[in-house]
Amino acid sequence: MTMELRTLAAIKTALQVYQQNRHPYLRDYSDYSTLTTVNESMAVQVQYVEERSKAAIEANSIWMATGNDLDILVSDRGITREDGTRATGTITFRTSTPTAVTIFISAGTKTSAIAPDGNRIYFETTQDANIDAGYTSVNVPAQAVETGTDGNVAAYAVNSIAVYIPGVSRVENVAAFSGGTEEEDDEDLRERYIYATDINGRATLPLMEQHIYDLENVTECQIFTKSPGEIEIVADTSLGTTLDQTVVDCIEENIAAGIAGRGKILATIDGGVLTPTISVIAAGKLYVRVESNLVTPNESFSIIYTSTTGLTRTATVEIPTGSVKGDVIEATMQVPTDLAVQVDGYIYTGSNDYSILGGFGTYPYLYITPRIVLCNVTIKVTQTTTPDPDLDTKIEASIESYLDDFNIGDDVEFSDLIPYIYMDYDTRETTKDQFIGIEQITSVIITAKDSSISGFGQTISLESDERIEPGSITITLS
Repeated sequence: MTMELRTLAAIKTALQVYQQNRHPYLRDYSDYSTLTTVNESMAVQVQYVEERSKAAIEANSIWMATGNDLDILVSDRGITREDGTRATGTITFRTSTPTAVTIFISAGTKTSAIAPDGNRIYFETTQDANIDAGYTSVNVPAQAVETGTDGNVAAYAVNSIAVYIPGVSRVENVAAFSGGTEEEDDEDLRERYIYATDINGRATLPLMEQHIYDLENVTECQIFTKSPGEIEIVADTSLGTTLDQTVVDCIEENIAAGIAGRGKILATIDGGVLTPTISVIAAGKLYVRVESNLVTPNESFSIIYTSTTGLTRTATVEIPTGSVKGDVIEATMQVPTDLAVQVDGYIYTGSNDYSILGGFGTYPYLYITPRIVLCNVTIKVTQTTTPDPDLDTKIEASIESYLDDFNIGDDVEFSDLIPYIYMDYDTRETTKDQFIGIEQITSVIITAKDSSISGFGQTISLESDERIEPGSITITLS
């Protein structure tokens, strides 16, 4: 579907017809006549106006918009163009003779192939590997560094290694790489948008995230599928640990039928036996969900919890007789303003099954807030003879910006941080400012959640409701 533009000849003909209807005695429309010259100049301007009008109409039509114009249109439903995938395959690292010692090849080792246009296509290994003593090769899983079909290279196209590994004489891929795809095209994106807007009450998770994110108080939202029919909604709201009713209302308006925003399961009672502290949360009220088919007669029990102030307190709950599986009752906190972070124990003599949930709202429209995880980074750098006078300050600011940009649930990957020791993170999408004066990075240690990583391929995993924020960043120059 597109608009047809008139040609210059068609516009000139229309002008001539109009003029002759107004003035029947106008006759001279030869190639170099005054009338033809004037009409040609007018036709050029009319065609320009029609072109701009066509572009504006198409840019605002879901049926005709393309590229960035389409991206802008679909963003009002929280839909974004899906990225492509990276090609995967296997790289063989070889030595010329059987090695006398074990040769270690770390995850993230980069190799490359030459594309038909002469540019390099880079690949990286995805796990650690060894060429054991007495052997001459090892096969290592790898993937293209960039998404797209360019990574689907033929067998033996990969033949170069980015950083020399002592003892390795050559690299090659004995089989083709495959699976690389381009980003979502306009037609697929358009179809996804139309489908999302046509089905009321069936918002996709990205769309639901966007609706919550669009609320005035919310700075970030992530939604995770935890089990069939259950989702965990993590909303970072300016109200913090005060219930944000606008979030609850938005969940109710957008959640699909049969799906529950469960908050987070903090403990379970199976056959009367409690399994405490399955999970922790930043803060929340306590709710009890019946997991038995029928509760009769009514039951009451106590839940021992740790509050956000670090105190151990007791909540109580009354389960009415006749309650069935799926019914949820809010517990009464020992102090009405209390918020819990975990469940430590219980006082219960029955034999029914329950789940103890934490969160804000009204089941099945519960949400939780993110738990903050401080990330400490220690970096040692050897300088050149003429470094930037404030090199350490620049590196520190770059790493702080990098950590400050983490989303809820993002893991900390060692390899992702390293580039921003060399380059200003805040300019990564524009000028890519490189720091001057780094001769060698001696060591990098990243610490979070009582865990430290210091090499490529290492990761600190976060829970779905945790988010990294910068802690202590120490830069030592020598």
